[in-house]
Amino acid sequence: MKKYKMVVDEYFKLGKILYGQCFRWKMREDGKYIGVINNNVIKIWQEGNFVYFYAMDNKNIEEFIHEYFDMGTNYKKIVQGIKKNSNNELLNEIIKYSKGTRILNQSMFEILISYIFSASNNIPRIENSIERLSQLYGNKLEFENNIYYSFPTKQQLKSVSSDEYKQKIRIGYRAPYVENTVKDILSGNYDLEDISKMDTNLARNKLLNLQGVGPKVADCILLFSMKKKDVFPIDTWIEKVMKKYFNNENLTKKQIQELIDKEFGEYKGIINHYMFYWGRENKI
Repeated sequence: MKKYKMVVDEYFKLGKILYGQCFRWKMREDGKYIGVINNNVIKIWQEGNFVYFYAMDNKNIEEFIHEYFDMGTNYKKIVQGIKKNSNNELLNEIIKYSKGTRILNQSMFEILISYIFSASNNIPRIENSIERLSQLYGNKLEFENNIYYSFPTKQQLKSVSSDEYKQKIRIGYRAPYVENTVKDILSGNYDLEDISKMDTNLARNKLLNLQGVGPKVADCILLFSMKKKDVFPIDTWIEKVMKKYFNNENLTKKQIQELIDKEFGEYKGIINHYMFYWGRENKI
């Protein structure tokens, strides 16, 4: 099987990238990662300034990896620009610690459903629910003598009931949200491609009409699958980081958003993920 190689800089650290924002990558004991992406299985690993990868289906794999890992964006220029315009010592610490993470460009439908699963949930449970969903309704894939399953398409979830989501996928109160959101997507009233081309505020408002999609989930969908880097999802970790960053324990989420808009501008989504990584790793 042909192996591909890509040169990267210090703003690409695979372990930091595949952290928190995606749910279908697993690290093996040898440090290599296996991911089920779309209808493909990919193996990828990093050695210094080189990233190596190959897949079950290698057709256009180099172009896919370039797009998926957002290689067309100059993170060095963006991050250094943000750092230059700030005199906050904590930001310097966060950037130094988290440098190398990037925003992935993931499947819009998969991210939509996955982040509805994520509401008031933890990462292991989210991953387990997604794996059960994929095994039951996705496509069977074989790679290196192992079996994997693709994330199901909207058509494959067309007839799945709320009871099935609750009993088989075990997602509790989120079950009717997923059932109704799949119906809304299938109806054509919520074309995710069209939404992704909208102005960020219009796109967010459209997503907020879907059941199970609140402000944080909407912003995660916008950031991790629709290339909207001008959003700043606020979860528990980010809220803690921002209170520490602004040295104010009484800040509300609304106040944080207002301060962030002034502080980081159009690329605040990148700094958001830097802060998320720093916050979780340091258990602040």
